Amino acid sequence: MKNYIFLMLTIIGCPSPVHADQNYFVNTTIDEIDDDTTDGICHSAAGRCSLRAAVMQANQLATAEFAIINIPAGIYLLSIPPIDGNDDASGDLNLPAPLVANERTVIRGASAASTIIDGNQTDQVFQIEALRNVLLRDLTIRHGRSRTDGGAIDSDGDLTVFQCVLENNSARYDGGAIESFTALRMLASDQRGAPRIFGVRCDIGAFEFGASAPSLEPIFKNGFEALLPLNPIFPQEKP
Repeated sequence: MKNYIFLMLTIIGCPSPVHADQNYFVNTTIDEIDDDTTDGICHSAAGRCSLRAAVMQANQLATAEFAIINIPAGIYLLSIPPIDGNDDASGDLNLPAPLVANERTVIRGASAASTIIDGNQTDQVFQIEALRNVLLRDLTIRHGRSRTDGGAIDSDGDLTVFQCVLENNSARYDGGAIESFTALRMLASDQRGAPRIFGVRCDIGAFEFGASAPSLEPIFKNGFEALLPLNPIFPQEKP
């Protein structure tokens, strides 16, 4: 009987503890920093797991294949003003290059209608650095404001945006919603609004691309097929 159970686990792919996913469960809408990024626990000084604290912990992860940040319904206002530099304790949510190769970060809301990340018009919402592989899904990302490019998201990494709404974000120059210099996939997502900022009109429906044009084909690479529908309907990436 034991041999049979072992065989079945082998066939279905019993997860190895070395490659186990690391889940973080956000339980507050308050913007708080993690009180100790070396302990592996999403925990602010107030004893809560905030969105920012979960991102800070995911940035330090060096043991898991997937860092998955689960965000329940609510409005998550980024209220800590930005300071100089791209630290993850203030301003936008910074996702630097991972500490280990092939690690993927998933930031997953309950739905775009109910999980809202609000940039508070003080900074971008997400800054994704080179070599970072990120999936954003089931979120509304709004009120990002960039003094350069990429109002909601400025990405030098590998980015997939799935079932998201990008609303009323703005940039001084290019990419009112997203500025991407590498791989970007927009799937079943919507862009809304066309605000003005710094005297420059930002076309939210337009996206700026750098080194490579976006492609639909790689969406299922790097393990994301386990988190997406098997047969999603892909919209046109540009109107």
